[in-house]
Amino acid sequence: MLTLLNLKYFCDVAETGSFTQTGKINHVAQTSITQQIKEIEKQLGTTLFDRKYKPVKLTNTGKVIYKEAKKVLKQYQIFDQKSQPIYFC
Repeated sequence: MLTLLNLKYFCDVAETGSFTQTGKINHVAQTSITQQIKEIEKQLGTTLFDRKYKPVKLTNTGKVIYKEAKKVLKQYQIFDQKSQPIYFC
């Protein structure tokens, strides 16, 4: 099952082009990021990154998934902001 955290890691790798940099940004080991991306690819049954390049590049399918993942994360951000309690002073 994909989680918001998986999607965030995926988008971070897409934006930085680096599993290592994504790990640093998120304060987790690079190996954890790599494993999470491989798990997403396994669940979706497709390769999302072309790893023969440095920085890594999205595959065509990865580009589509990235676009949709960004929408999901943005929508969650809106939801999170609107669900915060309103305090009156």
